[in-house]
Amino acid sequence: MMTIHSNVRDYTVNFQDTSSFLDGFAQFPARLFVIDENVWKHHRNGCLAAVPAQEVMLFPVSEVRKTLEGVMEIYDRLMGQSAKKNMTLISIGEV
Repeated sequence: MMTIHSNVRDYTVNFQDTSSFLDGFAQFPARLFVIDENVWKHHRNGCLAAVPAQEVMLFPVSEVRKTLEGVMEIYDRLMGQSAKKNMTLISIGEV
């Protein structure tokens, strides 16, 4: 585990040795995986193979994408899935 310090707030990053933690997300009936496109490219056939591709939103992550417009893209995808309060958003990227 590692704490990242930022100007906005500190947050914790957890590192896992295996992808078995993804199995826990199967319990959520309404979910969307927002995955860094580079992570997906390198791991979709490996540790991310169990993630259903239709539940993946690839997101090109860079500092210039961290904008309100980027948030709106995710919002639009969620609304396209008729997201309700039971929707789970899972974000997977690299540090």
